[in-house]
Amino acid sequence: MLYLFRKLNYYLFCFVDLLTWTEEQLESIICLKEILSGVGIWKNQVLPYYENRTIGANTGLVAKLHKMNLKVQVYTFRNDDTLPFQQMQDPYYELDTFYNLGVDSFFTDFPPTVIRFLDHKQSELQDSS
Repeated sequence: MLYLFRKLNYYLFCFVDLLTWTEEQLESIICLKEILSGVGIWKNQVLPYYENRTIGANTGLVAKLHKMNLKVQVYTFRNDDTLPFQQMQDPYYELDTFYNLGVDSFFTDFPPTVIRFLDHKQSELQDSS
């Protein structure tokens, strides 16, 4: 299912309830990319999350969308006790994992956590230069 939203000339769309995107679905994005600036996707579409609280391999979706010159926003980041064991149930570890995959922005129910994480990343970048 494809949803397309328009507000102040910013277009955002996402496929709902899909864990993997087929090449056909990605091709449908190509025909819309001239009017889109970004895509909102569920974090399980980037790294599948299983019931046993483990995560699967990177699906490569972020890289594919970046090749189309689209910004990628991933949702929803939370400070819950249901975070994957591989990320030590640490929301900062989870954010860092997605940051390193090239995610452009994070949709969260816990803004202070993401702000602290991004502030820390910014200071790391400044210290390294």
